[in-house]
Amino acid sequence: MILIAGLVFMTTGSFGVAQDPAVSFKKRGDNDAYQNRLTELLFGKQSRMPVRISSSAPLRGPDVHEGPAGLKGYVWDFGRTNDNDHDLWPDGWGRREGRGYPNYIEIGIESAGNPTTTLLRNIDAWLLGQEAYIDVWQWVRKNVPLVALIQPPSPQPIVMINRFATHPVLPILPPTLPDLAEDNYLRFQMNGGLAEVWSTVVPTNRAYQYQFRCRAKTTGLKHDQAIAELVFLDEADREVDVHAMSPITGTTPWTQYQIDHIRPPQTASKMLVRLRIEGSGDGLQDIRGEIGFDEIHIEQFPQLRVETDRERGVYWVDQPIDVTARVMGLGHHNFSIRFRMLDQYDREIATKLVPIRPGAAFVARDSGANPSNAPSDANRLMVRLTSRDDVRVDWSPPLPPPGFYRFTAALEDGHRTSLASETTVAVIDRLVDRPVRGPYGWTLDNFSARTEDRPDFSPESITQWLQALGVSRVKIPAWLGPDDHEGAERLTQLFRRLQDAGIQTVGMLDVPPRSRLSMYDLRGADDEVAAQLFRDEKVWQSELEPVMTRLTLKCRVWQLGADGDHSFLGRPGLRDSVQEISRGLQGFGQPLDLALSWPWLEPLPPPEETSWQANCRTLDLPMTNDELHEVLTRNESTRKLGPRTWMLMDPIRKDQYSRDARILDLVLRMATIRNHRVEASFVSRPTDTESGLLRPNGRPGELLLPWRTTSRLLGDLRYIGSIEMRSGAQNAVFAGNGRAVMMVWSDQPTQEEMYLGDQPRQIDVWGRSNRLQESPGREHPVHRFVIGKTPTFLVDIDPTLIAFRMSVALQPAQLDSLLGISQPIVVSYSNPTDVSLLGTLRMIGPASWQVQSPLRPWEILPHKGAREVFNVILENDTTVGDYEIPIRFQFQTTPPRSITVYRDIHIGPEGLELQATTRMVGSEMLVQLELTNSGPRTRTYQFILFPRNGRQDKRLILSVQPGKTVKRFFGLEDGEELVGQTMWLRAIEQDSDRVLNYTITGTR
Repeated sequence: MILIAGLVFMTTGSFGVAQDPAVSFKKRGDNDAYQNRLTELLFGKQSRMPVRISSSAPLRGPDVHEGPAGLKGYVWDFGRTNDNDHDLWPDGWGRREGRGYPNYIEIGIESAGNPTTTLLRNIDAWLLGQEAYIDVWQWVRKNVPLVALIQPPSPQPIVMINRFATHPVLPILPPTLPDLAEDNYLRFQMNGGLAEVWSTVVPTNRAYQYQFRCRAKTTGLKHDQAIAELVFLDEADREVDVHAMSPITGTTPWTQYQIDHIRPPQTASKMLVRLRIEGSGDGLQDIRGEIGFDEIHIEQFPQLRVETDRERGVYWVDQPIDVTARVMGLGHHNFSIRFRMLDQYDREIATKLVPIRPGAAFVARDSGANPSNAPSDANRLMVRLTSRDDVRVDWSPPLPPPGFYRFTAALEDGHRTSLASETTVAVIDRLVDRPVRGPYGWTLDNFSARTEDRPDFSPESITQWLQALGVSRVKIPAWLGPDDHEGAERLTQLFRRLQDAGIQTVGMLDVPPRSRLSMYDLRGADDEVAAQLFRDEKVWQSELEPVMTRLTLKCRVWQLGADGDHSFLGRPGLRDSVQEISRGLQGFGQPLDLALSWPWLEPLPPPEETSWQANCRTLDLPMTNDELHEVLTRNESTRKLGPRTWMLMDPIRKDQYSRDARILDLVLRMATIRNHRVEASFVSRPTDTESGLLRPNGRPGELLLPWRTTSRLLGDLRYIGSIEMRSGAQNAVFAGNGRAVMMVWSDQPTQEEMYLGDQPRQIDVWGRSNRLQESPGREHPVHRFVIGKTPTFLVDIDPTLIAFRMSVALQPAQLDSLLGISQPIVVSYSNPTDVSLLGTLRMIGPASWQVQSPLRPWEILPHKGAREVFNVILENDTTVGDYEIPIRFQFQTTPPRSITVYRDIHIGPEGLELQATTRMVGSEMLVQLELTNSGPRTRTYQFILFPRNGRQDKRLILSVQPGKTVKRFFGLEDGEELVGQTMWLRAIEQDSDRVLNYTITGTR
């Protein structure tokens, strides 16, 4: 009887007519329009779209369970509760049938099979042979109203009445025992075609976030791939958002797939699960193979959102930032919210812990850090309980300087933290006081979708946003349907706004709307490329003419195909084909400039074989700065004419490189193109998770400000060279429009001293500006600044002084070590200004040099060069090595100015190199001499080592032939006495007056 009672309890949940439906589902027949609208929306309008629904048995949705705080979960495990009528089809699920979706593909509930199932089948067969077992079941069928009492009570009186008033409809035979242990799943048996099924709808609530997970396996797939999706619908059954798991193909064991933190769109009211089997992009499909789905879960979770009052998260400096933490789905539970404000280095700038209690509503002043520039009413917070499941906490943090910031919020309970959320903001300064028109731009590949789903992305707001971020050029996908007049109007307004703001616009004819693709007779997704779409002029002209007539009036530059679409490559008669397309497009309005995507690794056609105006060069893996410079130099040396050069410039991937490495790479590549004839460079996927500048939601990413700072500071300047720095730091100088910028960086942190002008500033990649103060130098004021691995920019520097510094040269670079003999050194320089310059020039030699007439007056005409010859004599104690020579210029200006330029010169014979090293061997110090002769003749030297400390000198004679290296040793006893001491080494060349002096420091 215990066994029978268990079966009764199970069957009342599976077969009782009074069973409460877990979710509502509108059945076909009575309200056919409901499903018609749904299937038309999801799958397009078709002549017939049958939806397979179970027979007259009551419709059930998923199993619904309720967890803590009333959080619900929806589960489809394809067991008995999901198949009331035992037809091996999940109750209430629909199936797509029609063109490309044949009904001969077998889809249904299948048993996974296990030893326990086999055992229970044998027991069940034995029980069915027992007369007493059948008699008990018949008694149960007659007394079902009594059994209904063991069901959980319903709050709805009508449901409780129905449980007793309805005649029982339990089956004649009891349910089979294998139902207790059987593991079922939904199986797809492929047979050449596509497949698609969807679940019943379940309600959704924006107060919650959702987790979507399932188990899946595949067997023998070569072309097909399986995809599980969570689809959100609005009240009119329109699809408003889809979250898809990664496609599965090949042969994979049972694996769990999961998507976390899914937030319903604002207009969503319901959701469903969709399972799709699609073929490869080339149209190929598997004629055999199997896919299985099981344990499909949709779980509710409370959600914590942290937002700011500007949805795109861009703020001008000194503009207040209002942060809101919104907690939904927790009801009246007590908790606390911890706010944190972090800068680009993850340093905490401000924090606040806010306890939340039912009925609380207050304004409190934060006791955290408050920068001196923060107004007295800043750093406030407010708690608002707008509803039972919606709590909002507003916080006004201190006003930060320019930079990239993260605002985090987390629920805290004692020392435990959970349900954390974050958002980002970029605080920006103007950096340059005038508009900058440069080559740097973005491809707004998701513009249309954004303006459709988010009305705040108006043409005006997009233009202001792009201007603030230093975007000088944009590509916008603009292939609309012929009847999309609303989209055409939106694009026309945007083109006009961008044009008025001075932002160069490129329209992209990449791919038509999905609903229009059937017009182009494509074989598969691989054919959705420009060369195939523009194959039939009659088709594309009729599709484009209604909207292009308006768009071409505001945009005259168009790209055929998306970024990276190389479908025109290798096409016969390419010049004539593009010319025909151009002629057809120009028929809609004014003459147009066309651009094609072209890989860097493929040679360009000769200029006479082109009919388009620009090539957008692409490469799957970004080039390094040095590679880019080499490729652009080679390209410019071989091509003087032909289409203009555009290129894609995406950051390197986040999952492969550190943030600092990504910033350095991006900034150097952006700077490199200012030394070449590159008209435009585009970030092709600004919102890409791994290689974008923005987060997928459009808020600032960690590389946005480095990109913006470089674009704003270098956009309208050209590279003019570099300066020799005493620190050895690398630099690049850019000038134009009456201003100059020097970009500096170094592998190792260092400092530099240099006079740069009246009021220079140093700006880091985050846009923070630091005024450089003058420091007293030995002869005149200088500016000291720090240089690190990440590039910084020196701005407001004097273009004349920088150009003059760059012109100064010292020749020769190497001076022979002929002691006591006069040798000439030439200092050359030029005047970069439009007026004459005059002053004095002093060359300051080392103490062991005699410089004849070191101080000279000079005068130079505009844009002319001059030179001064200085005769120097090397005294007997001059050593071989590198020397830094200060050259001081004084300008007779009002007020007078002085600068010191440092140039290096090497003292020593040409073609001879000596390396001297020391080491201890026992108590003896060995001095090794390694002499290399790269000259044309044999050289012989007498080496004399003076150990000092009263020791006797050591001598040896060394001869080395051309192209050879010879090693010899001195041995010095009691070597410990010489550790750290400086020894003098003199080499006297035989048959010559050349004397070489070296210093050697004793080491262990």
